[in-house]
Amino acid sequence: MLDYSALIETILIFLALMLVGYAAARRGVLNEGFSRGASFLVMNFFIVAAILRSVTSEDAALSGAALGHVMLILSVTALLIYLLAFAVLKLLGQRLGDPAMMEVLFNLPNIMFVCLPILQEIYGPAAALYVALSGLPCNILIYTYSVWRLNAMRADGSRTAGLRLRDIFSPPLLSAIASLIVLMLRPPLPRLIRSFLDISAPACTPLSMLIIGVTMGSTELLSAFREKRVYLVALIRLVLAPLLVWLVIAPLTGNALLLKTCVVIAGAPCGILTTVLALQYGHDELLCSRSIVVTTLLSMITLPCILYLLG
Repeated sequence: MLDYSALIETILIFLALMLVGYAAARRGVLNEGFSRGASFLVMNFFIVAAILRSVTSEDAALSGAALGHVMLILSVTALLIYLLAFAVLKLLGQRLGDPAMMEVLFNLPNIMFVCLPILQEIYGPAAALYVALSGLPCNILIYTYSVWRLNAMRADGSRTAGLRLRDIFSPPLLSAIASLIVLMLRPPLPRLIRSFLDISAPACTPLSMLIIGVTMGSTELLSAFREKRVYLVALIRLVLAPLLVWLVIAPLTGNALLLKTCVVIAGAPCGILTTVLALQYGHDELLCSRSIVVTTLLSMITLPCILYLLG
């Protein structure tokens, strides 16, 4: 039987960490300088450690045709979410305010910090492995297409000459590729490296939540619910994306657990990485933080409904 209390408890912990950052910012303990420095560490180190850790665990035991099928289904899931976001952007255009950032909010779910603990708690280590693997196509899309869009369409209207190699080959993308190689070859890793990843990777979650809270500290908390655009983000992220993925993926796989994992990933709240990317590329970080808060709160209702319907 589904443990709804574990689901709600996980999300409440995330919100509590955001509130710590929010309170620290409101009291002047932490400021924007902390957010920028911490966002650099999260994007270039702690996320790398989290990705590598996810595929070096003892539960990572996929190979051959099964691995290929799982990666194909997870990649199609990621592409479907991006196609939905692209369609909405084409339909609404400049009315969204910061279209490139809105597109990223539409297509970037909170995989590692919502989906992973929830699915691991409910369905066990096999689901956790699928979630970890889903980070590979997601990271490739984020650090190629999404970074290109954010860099080419900054909120101030400036544009760069084109896609730069240093934007593509970022540490998170390189770590995602390395993780797939590790999963296929299964090389023995020294105990020191495993211990280093075990200690470093968990720091990603609280540090990222603090970044969101500090960013929110520059405005009133209730303003998150006064921002009309966050409800469009919530509609896309929490309702339309999981429905689309369910309809398309169900005929493509007989693996029930893989299907459930894909639908939950598609219906997750906005990823905390959106705020980090907004700070890094000069977009509206307050919109990101507000979207994260609202979609995370609303996901306490929608995710249990999705899990109930999935059975």
